Amino acid sequence: LVSRITVVLAMPLGRSGKKKSQAPFFSQQFFIENHADIVSCVCMVACVGMMFQVTHPIASMFVTAQYNTTLNETDGDEGPSATLYFLGPKDVFAVLFYSLIWITVHALLHEYIWEKWCRRLHLSKTKTTQFYDNGQLASFYLISTIAGISILQQKEYLGSLSLLWREYPDVPVSFIEKMYYILQIAYWVHCFPELYLMKAKKDELQDKILFYCMNLVFVLAFYSFSYIRLGIFFFTVHHLVECLDSAVTVLEFAGKQQAAQPLRTVWSGVFVVGRIGTMAIAAAAFLFGLPKLYDDNTSVGFKTGNFNIPVVRFPLFAAVIAISLYYMWQFVIFQISQRNEVLERQESAAKERQQQREKKRNRRDQEARRRKKEEEENETEVVERGSASEKDSSPRKSGGRK
Repeated sequence: LVSRITVVLAMPLGRSGKKKSQAPFFSQQFFIENHADIVSCVCMVACVGMMFQVTHPIASMFVTAQYNTTLNETDGDEGPSATLYFLGPKDVFAVLFYSLIWITVHALLHEYIWEKWCRRLHLSKTKTTQFYDNGQLASFYLISTIAGISILQQKEYLGSLSLLWREYPDVPVSFIEKMYYILQIAYWVHCFPELYLMKAKKDELQDKILFYCMNLVFVLAFYSFSYIRLGIFFFTVHHLVECLDSAVTVLEFAGKQQAAQPLRTVWSGVFVVGRIGTMAIAAAAFLFGLPKLYDDNTSVGFKTGNFNIPVVRFPLFAAVIAISLYYMWQFVIFQISQRNEVLERQESAAKERQQQREKKRNRRDQEARRRKKEEEENETEVVERGSASEKDSSPRKSGGRK
């Protein structure tokens, strides 16, 4: 794992295009332009520290998961054993290290995928910012969804959803479950320095900070209170829905309407099923399943990892329901606006067709009037010619009689 991380982080982030004059060393602009290289070097130092016995204890606090213990899968002393992990304050060091990893990954995706794609689209500044944000979120949501589904399938939680709360508290946890949460927390932590590194506008800071804080608080709450399995399920469903939404937005900005339209329909169906399923599982767990496991004699706190008390359950349940209802309300508003836009387009198309029919009718009427006028003129000419010929013939007749 360390060797793979070192190879990936050692990749140079060269800037494509024309060479620009470099900013002075130790300046703000120099740090922003080269932050990915600087951060990757710091990560490599931590990875290299794992190879030496002197620095291994300190480096391992940042790179590897802490509070591991070995438990036998059978009741006897002999037999297969499994390495599980508890939760603790030393996880902060791992969160800091993997936040730096996310900053490097963010720069790689921005440099080699989203920026190159955006240059071909020639978007405005506002749409360019939205394109980058949705692209980065779509990448994270996709990775998180795949990881969440893999954990749920590997642990067989999908086969019996009651396993999500039946064995609470969910400590100790497996390696993949702990790393899932550490990477989740690290991602939302890295979003805050990215506001500075990506030069976010002042009018966008409030909404983005609120969005990042909301996600970070939710992940920290489920991780700190040992609702590990429920959190993985809720986050996987949420990230699946948001991944489709961000992907549709990216395709719409890219002008791929033929691919975006069917994907938007799929997103609508997944959204409704996902939000309703989230609220149903939350009600079943927090209102019916977990209260049955409550015991007054069981100690509550971070040492035991047990927070199966109403003071914790009800706020978490209320938060999950509130967020789900908020997203449902936004979904309804979006669908209404989409419906209104469709009706407006239909009305404008009907008006345009009506105008075209009126124009055709007017052209036919004008053509009919023109033809009628020409016929009348032709008849007048014929009459005039006939009267002129009669006048010419009358003097001849009178002269012959004389």
